[in-house]
Amino acid sequence: MKDKGINTNNVGTLTIDELFKENLKIPLYQRPYSWEGEQVIELIEDLISAFNWKKDKYLIGNMIFHKEENEGINIVDGQQRTTTLALILKVIGKQDNDFLEQ
Repeated sequence: MKDKGINTNNVGTLTIDELFKENLKIPLYQRPYSWEGEQVIELIEDLISAFNWKKDKYLIGNMIFHKEENEGINIVDGQQRTTTLALILKVIGKQDNDFLEQ
């Protein structure tokens, strides 16, 4: 569906696994990682709550990505959440991805 020049064909949801299979990049114009312990704990508590309620899906919020041809996918919005998820997965030994190495 096209509306006022906006292509909505690429709107959808990804699992965390699908997200980290992409070649994610943080553009230089993004602010540095700035979440404090409070925000990280809130995200972890939300994830635990969703797990305890046996939710099939947990929506982490809107994120915006921009795909550059042959360059990977830039994180336009959601960088703090994406980075925090990558760090959590790394700490619990579930994910070893290039995103954190960058």
